[in-house]
Amino acid sequence: AMPSAVETTIEASEATPGKMARDIRVRGTLGFLRLDDVLIGADGAQFYIMEDDIIDGVLASGTTGPDGSFDVTFTWDPCPVLCGPNPDIFVRFESWNGRVEVAGIVGQYSFASDTSFDYAGSDLNLGTVVPTNETSHAALGILTNLSRTWRWVDDNPGIDVASVNVVFPDDVVEATYYEYVT
Repeated sequence: AMPSAVETTIEASEATPGKMARDIRVRGTLGFLRLDDVLIGADGAQFYIMEDDIIDGVLASGTTGPDGSFDVTFTWDPCPVLCGPNPDIFVRFESWNGRVEVAGIVGQYSFASDTSFDYAGSDLNLGTVVPTNETSHAALGILTNLSRTWRWVDDNPGIDVASVNVVFPDDVVEATYYEYVT
């Protein structure tokens, strides 16, 4: 089932945290603009809390809630060589979840928040993050509508849709394709 809760706690390391370790909460809302310029929360987008100084520096991940919110806490334990005592945090968003994927011809839509450099606090509230690309707004609209539809279908016994893949837009024939996946 697609998660409906947005609070997730993931520790950055399985090792015992060092004496400089601390918990950091990152929260906010992923939004998109409809054609009538109404701001809507993006339901069901995958998010990754990233550290800019570490290769593949995923600190935590999850799925945005029905209102586009994300809220995750992780343990930051500074690495001894490559990074300083404070992380450079940003959030990467992608247009998929466990039931719905919205992708272009070359892959999923993805974008990132601004980076909070040398973050020394413990509660980073990013507010509302909105992509700058118009096509990403449309992709998040499709993801939101299909995630909500899937949730409704899942709540009604006797109806089953395993997952849906959407190719949007298909620049070759200027169309959008929906594919039922079993």
